[in-house]
Amino acid sequence: MAGAAGLTVVTGLLVVLHANESLWMLLAVSVVFGLQFGLTVVTNQAAMYAQAPASATGAAAGLLRTFMYVGAIASASLISLCYGRQATDAGLHRMALLLTIAALGLLVATIADRSLASQRGLQAMAQR
Repeated sequence: MAGAAGLTVVTGLLVVLHANESLWMLLAVSVVFGLQFGLTVVTNQAAMYAQAPASATGAAAGLLRTFMYVGAIASASLISLCYGRQATDAGLHRMALLLTIAALGLLVATIADRSLASQRGLQAMAQR
């Protein structure tokens, strides 16, 4: 949930950035993006190892990596569609709006996932 929430916040911040933004603001958004991405990649990999049966770990890891590449291809396509021939504020805002909508969808899906809720409940009971 933290990863999806962080992604929603940082993509929302991109909607308000402009070409004349101060350097510290660009660096701050970049750092938050990097932290969110780094933490999400690690947790997705840990979740894959926790959920995949030992006999299927190799295939699950391969599929995880494959879908990461598919996401990279999709993001390159999105960049091309939003920016066209030249990077502009309007292109950044179009891309940021689409990413914020997708991040909100991911956050809602994560919150609504009953299996995660039961996992959180089990973890809370185990800590008592």
